[in-house]
Amino acid sequence: MKNRILTLCMVLGMVGLLVGCSKLTKMNDEYYKCSIQTEQETVTDIINDKEVNLFTKDVQNIVFEEKEELNNLIEILDTMLNGYAEFCDDFKDSCRENYEYVEHITEEGDETIPFFTSRKVEQVENTKDLVSIKFEVSGYWGGAHGFSYIDTVNYSPELGREIEIEDVIDTTQDDWKDKLTEVVFNICENRTVLDEPISYFENYKNDLATAFDSNYFYLTKDAIVFVYGEYGITPYSEGIQEVEVPFSEIQDLVTPAYKIVK
Repeated sequence: MKNRILTLCMVLGMVGLLVGCSKLTKMNDEYYKCSIQTEQETVTDIINDKEVNLFTKDVQNIVFEEKEELNNLIEILDTMLNGYAEFCDDFKDSCRENYEYVEHITEEGDETIPFFTSRKVEQVENTKDLVSIKFEVSGYWGGAHGFSYIDTVNYSPELGREIEIEDVIDTTQDDWKDKLTEVVFNICENRTVLDEPISYFENYKNDLATAFDSNYFYLTKDAIVFVYGEYGITPYSEGIQEVEVPFSEIQDLVTPAYKIVK
């Protein structure tokens, strides 16, 4: 998934339609039974002695059927959801501070709410050996443009814990970061969006190293996908970058569990 300004504009256009409600989407064909719960709400507040619609909130959460091997995963997901709830409290404060500004740019009688926050869930993998989940948070509380970021969870039911970068990449090699950066750079050089080349920063090869965060990746059965946030290696207009690195291209860097047996 590639985030671009067009996506943000579409979200802004749709968000005004939200009303307080919730729904549950059942997931099929996964190894572990789960569902995605969606809650949509218009948050109100009292400003200048008047109740106003302050922002809209569209929150997704993934709920797994309780199993012993998933107990720690369920706890991790609950912690992340609580963290997002705290974020929404801070978000409300920021919307209050910017509400006066929005009143000046909103036409009289226009009840459109420009402020919103959204949390979307994508289940990347759900197998006996791997549960990989991606959370995309986006929003707008005033200013030149909105924001977005991605959180990930890669969970091993066998280990009963999250998969860390050192479980996948052999970080005992002194030059593993340099080798990995070179591979990612070569992949980036050939990436496109809608057949158009991506506009990277001029010296983005150096940015690949400085913007790299070993906590932000997710796994598929064939690859590791590294997440580079807004302004990490590209301008804001290019959005978050998710660079897929096939295990086949980093066989000299992966741990034995990710070696391809020929």
